[in-house]
Amino acid sequence: MAGPLSVTASVVAVVTAGVIIAKGLYQIADNMGSAGQEVRIYASDIQLMASVLEGIGDQLQKKTRQSWSKAEGVIEDILNVCKNILGAMDQIQATLVPLLVRYKDSNKKLRQVRAWVWWFFKYKDKMLSYRQNLHNLNVTLNTHLAAMKLNTADNVTINISVQQSTLQLCVEKAKKLLHGRTRPQLMSKVSSQGRGITGDSIRTRRSSLRANGVAQNGAESTSRPDIIDFDDDEQQKSRLRCMGDMSQALILYSLQENKVDEVADGLDVDEVANVESSILGTLDGTPDNFSQDMWEDLGSIIRKFVRYAEEVHQASKGSPPQTLPLFSATKIHPPTICSENVEFVSGEVPVAGSTCNISRNSITRNTNDQFLKLKNIDGKTYLFPYEKVRSWRAKAVFDNDLFNLVGPQGLLILPRFWSKTIQPGWTVELQFEDIIEWPGKENTSSNNLEKAMVRQSQETADLEYGDRYSSIFGKFLKREEDRSPMRTTYPSAKESFD
Repeated sequence: MAGPLSVTASVVAVVTAGVIIAKGLYQIADNMGSAGQEVRIYASDIQLMASVLEGIGDQLQKKTRQSWSKAEGVIEDILNVCKNILGAMDQIQATLVPLLVRYKDSNKKLRQVRAWVWWFFKYKDKMLSYRQNLHNLNVTLNTHLAAMKLNTADNVTINISVQQSTLQLCVEKAKKLLHGRTRPQLMSKVSSQGRGITGDSIRTRRSSLRANGVAQNGAESTSRPDIIDFDDDEQQKSRLRCMGDMSQALILYSLQENKVDEVADGLDVDEVANVESSILGTLDGTPDNFSQDMWEDLGSIIRKFVRYAEEVHQASKGSPPQTLPLFSATKIHPPTICSENVEFVSGEVPVAGSTCNISRNSITRNTNDQFLKLKNIDGKTYLFPYEKVRSWRAKAVFDNDLFNLVGPQGLLILPRFWSKTIQPGWTVELQFEDIIEWPGKENTSSNNLEKAMVRQSQETADLEYGDRYSSIFGKFLKREEDRSPMRTTYPSAKESFD
């Protein structure tokens, strides 16, 4: 079995090919007007396949709870199926582009070619089988991607719960494929005669029509239907869906003696035969059992994917819930912005990447002699014991949006998560929001930040106590028991820590 790097390289190669082919099909569809809607469906399915494969390649780079060896084995198998179907679609794309370019200067001829391409993607059995196999591929790849995500080592409890449900849905859908509910079937509404037409039969039919037309010596022959215009006439398109023989449904011409070789402004008989044989001849190059063999190969792969997914799902249920471990109190990390609804298992910030859980008591023993620096709006820095400042509550004043707490690297600290965010050794700066009016403010230039800070500091001077330890922080550094809705004054910093 190939190594992880080899598997990843193979995934990248298939993704690149898929993106190129999907882009080419989109360009063909854009040049066909509304007739290109069927081509767009195939392009979208191929683009989706490439996107899911890209996600699988990304997962291979991550750490896992269990080895990636089983995942890599089934990936190699399905990549071969992807290559087969992409190769077939690439040949079809290579056939269509020259036809659209050749007849681009004649609107009527181009419309007729568009009609052929539309029928080709809409009703031809082999094309429908490609479309069904693309769908089955995407279901299978999504199942494998969901299993790999669940097997990733950095998952947390809330993610595991969601991913278990997602994987279960994907597995159920994959099992339906195995039960034959979405096995490739003939979905064409055209007659069996139309479905069975090939490039060789087209050439034979056209030769016969031309010979009969000349022999009639001008006798009236089958009348020519209107050229189908997909951009202007939806009724014509509906009528086409219900018609039988695709050759008669799309293009029939008067074969009078003087018009055997050409029809005014439209494709002549030789051009029609060339278009038909070019499009249908593309599929003639693949064996008749190509689609069936692809389905059987894919069925075997789906069974492997389902087994792997069920193993991962069962392992995730049997393992203890994974929570993000706590970081060491001696290591500084930037604060984490957390959701209000998150429940923390301890009083510290959870950070991914740690290898063990540290109890709150051990943190207390290690940090009693550590400090936190608080920088006031007047530029003065105060040093406080970490254990004292850690229980500080400032929610009352910060609800008014007057101040911001700024931690390392300019990250904002939410007041309600203060005790779960700050770390020893940090310098936390109190920034004053410039929303209070003060005399002379309108005469102060916006870029004179130093002067503005001094004025703001003076404006709040009457809020501070005379104690040498008091600061703007002193109003809010309170013990938990001092927080009362009836209290109208705030203790000083010194009072808070006594």
